[in-house]
Amino acid sequence: TMSKGGVYVSTCTFESWGITALEALSCGLPLILVTDVSGKHSSMSIPASSNHYKNIPKTIESKELKYIITEMNEISLTDRQNIAKMTQEKHSLSKFKDTMNKVFKDAL
Repeated sequence: TMSKGGVYVSTCTFESWGITALEALSCGLPLILVTDVSGKHSSMSIPASSNHYKNIPKTIESKELKYIITEMNEISLTDRQNIAKMTQEKHSLSKFKDTMNKVFKDAL
């Protein structure tokens, strides 16, 4: 169902890590991340590329938001497939295992 969408908007400005953002990217949806005054969002670390998301302030004008959503909806099928592939590679089980092994090795 999610892959039928055009763009995913994460409206929560204070979440610790966005599992729904990961799910959206894994389906090829680019992200719009609504930020607080800091201009940052916890889900910024999830995409495999900075081209896969756009930060917007929660005070954005509706006209500007509509323009951004329309623009991001025009991403090609090939680009959406690349978003999905790159996200799945970045967050693969083997990458997770490598990270955990490094953490444990560094701790010892």
